[in-house]
Amino acid sequence: MKRLTLILALIALSLTFGGGCSRMKDAIQDDKRSMRYDDTIKAYMAAVRWGYYDVAEGFIRHRDENVANLKPASLPDYDFLDRVRVSQYLLRSQRPTGDPDEMEVVVSWSFYHTDYGTVSTIIDQQLWWYQEDENSWYLDGALPDFKGALLSKAD
Repeated sequence: MKRLTLILALIALSLTFGGGCSRMKDAIQDDKRSMRYDDTIKAYMAAVRWGYYDVAEGFIRHRDENVANLKPASLPDYDFLDRVRVSQYLLRSQRPTGDPDEMEVVVSWSFYHTDYGTVSTIIDQQLWWYQEDENSWYLDGALPDFKGALLSKAD
């Protein structure tokens, strides 16, 4: 009888602590995902801030897009972008959607075009998603529409 009690107690302990290890492993994975998200957002915003639009494009992948076709449908106007200077950016908000693999992000970009010299600000609403197989976050969207903001300001 004592042996059966001991075996049952050991089984109960292993189930209790085994589940704890699983929860700890999940928590570590969540922390890694969160740190990867923070690093990705910072790198993307820095790339846009300093005019490395080709680098920033590497963060863009539409969630429903085939991995073999990673480029957005319409390419940015690089001649225009080469004359855009971002003077400031502000991460206004970031919040999870109902999906644990998605984040909604709002960024304001203050910028000027060297041909015009006036500072404009646009609000950029972004949807970021996590690709678990690659342990990477991607922007399901496009580069900030600096050209559209200037054209609408001119109207």
